[in-house]
Parts: sequence; C-alpha cells; structure tokens
Amino acid sequence: MAFNKINRFVLLFCFASLICCSSIENFNNKRRVYKMYDSNVVLPSSLLKIQNADTATISINIKHKTLVYYYSPSDCIDCAIGHLSDIEPIFELRDSISATFDILPLLSPDHTQLSHITRRLINISWKYPVFIDSFNTFEKNNQIPKDSKYHCFLLDESSRIVFVGNPLSNNELRTLFFQVINN
Repeated sequence: MAFNKINRFVLLFCFASLICCSSIENFNNKRRVYKMYDSNVVLPSSLLKIQNADTATISINIKHKTLVYYYSPSDCIDCAIGHLSDIEPIFELRDSISATFDILPLLSPDHTQLSHITRRLINISWKYPVFIDSFNTFEKNNQIPKDSKYHCFLLDESSRIVFVGNPLSNNELRTLFFQVINN
C-alpha cells in the first residue's frame, strides 16, 4: 500500500513538473515574440541577389510590407536551399491574389559557399529571388532569436516587425497574416 502511494506521488510530481516546465517554455516563447514586435530590423546595406542563375549585388529598400524568411549561419545551407520549396506556396499565393507584399528569403552562409549556392539554386530550378548575406551582417545588426521558428516575420514599410510566424504553418496564422497585410 505504501508502494502505491509512493508511485502515485512520484507520478503526480512528474506530471506537475511537466506542466510547470511547459508553462515556463510557453511564457518564454511569448516573451520572445513580444520583444520582437515593433523592433526595427536593419537590413544589410548590400546583399547578393540570385535569381535564375543571374547574380547582382543590390541594396534593399523596403517599399511594401516584407515577409522575411531568414536562414542563419548555423543552419545547414544545403538544407535551407532544399526547404525553399516549402515557401514556394507563399510566392504563388501572393501572385495569385495580387497582394502587395514582398518576400525576402535571406540566407547567411559563409562567403566561400556562394558558387555552391548558385549551382544548387540552378539545379533545383528555383525561379524566385534569394538574397545572400555572406558576412552575416543581418544577424549582427539585429536581435534575432536563435530558435528558427522566429526566423519568419513580416516587416512594415518602416522595417518594424509587425507579425512573427510562418503564415504557411497553419490556417490561423495565415488568416492573421493576411489581416496584417491588409491593414
């Protein structure tokens, strides 16, 4: 009988610990997102734009709301390029509804990987622009959380974060995203 009480106590303690840890993690996630909102994002003064095997060094001037998909230096670049197809639906959706927002897939690889990245983009027949920040100035100039689930966000025309999350991840985020876009 004492053994059953001990087992129950241990199980209850483990369950309570799980709930507590989950609540702390949810609180920390909410705090990270809250800190991101309204923060100004500084885009690199010079980026390499790769599209259809064409490359050009450009400066980004935000004229419309801009959805940033950021791939950090700690991400596997081949994996990031392989997952570009995951964001293709947002390009197609934008084009199909004639929405006015830009999409900025931003990779921050080591500058020695540029020719490899260009070849990979050609091999996968990626038709949309990809922007390369090979000196990692984006991450150095901004406080972007390490967790990649916070690496997709929408900037307004003043480069302030007004939405955090990937609108392709679920219908609720997609609906909220388009409400923000239309306001």
